[in-house]
Amino acid sequence: MPRIIKKLSAKDNLILLKMHNKNFSSSYWEEDNWNHFLSPDRKSLMCAIKKKGAYAGFIMGKPTQASCSVMLLNTLLVAPAYRKNGYGKRLVAFFLSTAFSIPQTRKVILHFRDSNKKILLPFYKKLGFGNHSIRGFYTNGELKHYMSLTKKCFLKESKSLS
Repeated sequence: MPRIIKKLSAKDNLILLKMHNKNFSSSYWEEDNWNHFLSPDRKSLMCAIKKKGAYAGFIMGKPTQASCSVMLLNTLLVAPAYRKNGYGKRLVAFFLSTAFSIPQTRKVILHFRDSNKKILLPFYKKLGFGNHSIRGFYTNGELKHYMSLTKKCFLKESKSLS
């Protein structure tokens, strides 16, 4: 059974950085930027999922610069060999419950590339995200899709599932 890892070591973070850069070559991160993103003063959230000792995926985010009440889900990655097993859903559920347990968090937002729209738009809709819009472009010119989920909607969804 795969397990969620909440506390990651510096070695784990480096492994996940390499995993990120291998899978998202158009969103390459330098190690210094990665470590800065994950520094405690940034109030970032990150967890990973492991199966049989190997990382199957991870999720990370942080409060936006504009408002501590809005959390940005920055990255969700499930390695290709582990997809279609519910790991992405588990990671998002864990991220949301953690983010919304922070009293000042009122909303989680995310964005994704147009090339991922076919997969990610229905995926995030199933998880309760809405307010889909296209705002701007990535550096390569690809359209940037945005979605959000409010704490109120999350709590309502959570109650209906229990």
